[in-house]
Amino acid sequence: MGGGGTKTAQNGPDNSLLTFLANVGIVVLVVLNILSLLLGVGIIIVGKYVDSEISKNENVMELLELVDFGDFNLRTVVDALIIIIFIVGAFAIVLSLIGGIGAFFTLRVLLFLYIGIIILVIIVEIAVVSLWVKLLREVDYALETLFLDLLKEYTGFSDITVYTVGWDFIFILFDCCGVHPITASSNDFETLPSAFWTNGDRGSDVIPHACCKDVAVDNYLNYTNTDCTGCYDAFDRTFNQLGSAAVSVASLLVLAELGAIFFSVIIIIAVFKKKRAGLV
Repeated sequence: MGGGGTKTAQNGPDNSLLTFLANVGIVVLVVLNILSLLLGVGIIIVGKYVDSEISKNENVMELLELVDFGDFNLRTVVDALIIIIFIVGAFAIVLSLIGGIGAFFTLRVLLFLYIGIIILVIIVEIAVVSLWVKLLREVDYALETLFLDLLKEYTGFSDITVYTVGWDFIFILFDCCGVHPITASSNDFETLPSAFWTNGDRGSDVIPHACCKDVAVDNYLNYTNTDCTGCYDAFDRTFNQLGSAAVSVASLLVLAELGAIFFSVIIIIAVFKKKRAGLV
């Protein structure tokens, strides 16, 4: 009888804190990986949408290709981001399946694999975010000068060139005008060397029609409104928002991943102890 009582005490981890945490961990990991699965699918859908929208505005991409930073240009950055979006989406789906199945069926092999992958992911995320923020700072620092050089090639709607059409699409899509904000005393277009802006062909216009607020691609040639901001400010704001978003998202992901590692370890230990006690 005494031996039986001892056996029961040893086999009684079902009421222990460890078992409770393991059960909570199973629920948390399953829910977390279902969300991760949906997120992966959503990321791929967003990537497909962004890719299709960019394909519709090839003129902008041709101009961004001319914004050269030596080893890469802005188009290279955009194309790389689209590829990364698809890779991240697919990876999130695979990882969520490994973690979700491993947790639901308490499969230690999958959970060990899940932990190993997450640790590598955390390392990669920290490195990528650091490089991403550094890249955005470098691009932001050089962008104003590069934009001013490219704007010199703008000829107005009297001529169709990659520079002119590309700038027009940027003006429309980003609701901006020129490089610096247009004011009563400052206008980037009035100092352009192209004939359209020096021989009076533009009439009373002080900015391109594409700069007008609420303008669209199909009506910018006959639209007027001079309430505009500079394109450098628009891009600078976008880059700063992207940098802040990257750091915030990465921080949340790392916290979630650390939680996933913690619960995975708890489940593994609980399963190990149950096997050792002969309960499973």
